[in-house]
Amino acid sequence: MGKESRAKDKSYFKPPGRGVIGLAIAATLLTTGFGFWQVSQIRKAEELKAAAATTAATTASTRTSVTALGRLTPQGEVIKLSAPSASEGARIELLKVEEGDRVSQGQIIAVLDTRDRLQAILQQADKEVKVKQAELAKIQAGAKTGQIGAQKAEVAKSQVQRQRETEGEGANVARLEAQMRRDIEAAQANVAKFEAQLQRETEAERANLAKFEAQLQRETEVQQAKLARLEAQVRGEINSQNATVDRLKAELANAQAEEQRNKELSETGAISASAYDTKRLGVETGRQKVKEAEAILEKTVQTLRQEIVETKATVKQKVETGKQEINQSRANLKRKSETGRQEINQATATLNQKRETGREQINQAEAMLKQKAETGAEQINQAKATLDQIAEIRPEDVQAAQAAVESAIATKQKAQVDLNLSYVKAPVSGYVLKVHTRQGERINTQDGIVELGRTDQMYAIAEVYETDIAKVRNGQRATVTSSVFAGTLEGTVARIGKKIGKKDVLNTDPAADTDARVIEVRIRLDPESSQKVAELTNLQVEVKIAI
Repeated sequence: MGKESRAKDKSYFKPPGRGVIGLAIAATLLTTGFGFWQVSQIRKAEELKAAAATTAATTASTRTSVTALGRLTPQGEVIKLSAPSASEGARIELLKVEEGDRVSQGQIIAVLDTRDRLQAILQQADKEVKVKQAELAKIQAGAKTGQIGAQKAEVAKSQVQRQRETEGEGANVARLEAQMRRDIEAAQANVAKFEAQLQRETEAERANLAKFEAQLQRETEVQQAKLARLEAQVRGEINSQNATVDRLKAELANAQAEEQRNKELSETGAISASAYDTKRLGVETGRQKVKEAEAILEKTVQTLRQEIVETKATVKQKVETGKQEINQSRANLKRKSETGRQEINQATATLNQKRETGREQINQAEAMLKQKAETGAEQINQAKATLDQIAEIRPEDVQAAQAAVESAIATKQKAQVDLNLSYVKAPVSGYVLKVHTRQGERINTQDGIVELGRTDQMYAIAEVYETDIAKVRNGQRATVTSSVFAGTLEGTVARIGKKIGKKDVLNTDPAADTDARVIEVRIRLDPESSQKVAELTNLQVEVKIAI
């Protein structure tokens, strides 16, 4: 049994085989080799970067030109010609140009479908002008003589009727004013009576109040005099007793000093014990006198202060009693004043009510009088106006008719302007590059009807990298090439852009940087070069600017 267990233990701790050790060594060698390869690759990349930087620096220092991709464009860019905003949603009724046609400034490009409707509006406005001119001529011709007499009679009738009505209403107003004066005088007399009564009662109560106040003042002064006497007596007693206490304390201090000396003499045997006892008894007697004097002082102060407290209480009681009588008198005065004021207010309210009622009645009568007077005056004025209208030609009527004619003419002119907007015209001379909207189609709001370009003068827009823009100056010469045309184009740098953006012209090189930041440089082509590429708008080109 023991031999088997020992055999198992030995087999359990048996060392690994040669295959496992070989695998471990191989893995270690692979890891080490891969690490050396990575290090060599990193060093190689760094060497390539350094060489590229050296080459770029050498090339930049020896460059004589700046190259860039670009595009051809006419002078002033391409114009997208559209209809006016007022014609939004219109259709093309007639298109008068095709791509490649040359147009002059002001030439009709297209006719909108709003032309016929606006033409009808213009004709209607023309007829309205003629109608207003006829009305003006009619007013200037005048009226018949037979109507003038009848209208004068109508004016006289209106004047008589107005006079009768105004006289009747005037009498009614005078009656109401007299009645209001009588009512107001009676109410004012009643108010005066209540005011006199209130004055008498308030004067009586004020006299009673003055009596109570004087009585309170006298009693208060008597008690305050007594209080002042007691306080003076307290101060005198306190001073007297304090002097007595101080004297006794001084005697006690002297006796204590004498007792201390005799004590020392008694201890040395210079004096007898009975002599020392006599001195000590004198000290005790002095202490007793001081205590008695302080007790007398305290008792005297307490007695006088009690009298002062009682006197103050008496003063307070009399003051409160006097104030109570005064307050009661004031309350009576206030009550009578309020009662009298209430009666006066009531009488005043009655007076105001009668005044307002009378004024309201008078206002109504005056309003009626004014209304009838105004109505009569209006009727008279209307009759006179009719008479004037019949009798003469007023400048105002002529001016109004003339203004109507001018308004009709302005409406006609507006209709003519609206009609002109139905014709889309070329803003500049140039060539039709592209037609976006054909006859019968709704106008393309984004691209317009046609694209126009002033191709007599062409430009090349070069997209120069922001790192090269510092080398470019206005006036530098440039050459433009492309596989589309033979030879090269010549031009001069005319304008350098002020804004940095992304490239618009893409290179066919798949490794090119499409997100590069560039600045647009406009190059004005020479006349001969412009004629050569006049029909190649937006052509991608390569631009080389001599620096």
